[in-house]
Amino acid sequence: MNRWPKKIIGFCLLIFFIFSIYLRPTLSDFDHWLSDNYHVSCQNDECSQVISEDNSVPIIQTSSFIENGYLIFNTVEKTFETIDGHQVIIKAFGFCGKYIPIVEKNTDLLDKSNT
Repeated sequence: MNRWPKKIIGFCLLIFFIFSIYLRPTLSDFDHWLSDNYHVSCQNDECSQVISEDNSVPIIQTSSFIENGYLIFNTVEKTFETIDGHQVIIKAFGFCGKYIPIVEKNTDLLDKSNT
């Protein structure tokens, strides 16, 4: 008699799991998120901080780590060196088409008020 609530909950969890797999964000989603939140644009291995439409400052991507081994989420970590020699670390958790920052070290050096 009490099987219906359990079946409904199980079915809902299955649907959520399938959508989570389908909506797992990609590396290009991360690059777009990075550009929107930190004004950092990367083309291949060359990165720059966009100051305005006509002006950008080069920054060096010193490391990149992508963990794609998970079925419904991923994590991406990128380390940059600013023109002043400061290290900036950004690590984000990707789930359901969105990225959530986990680690933001020295991101104040990337002026978020630009553009």
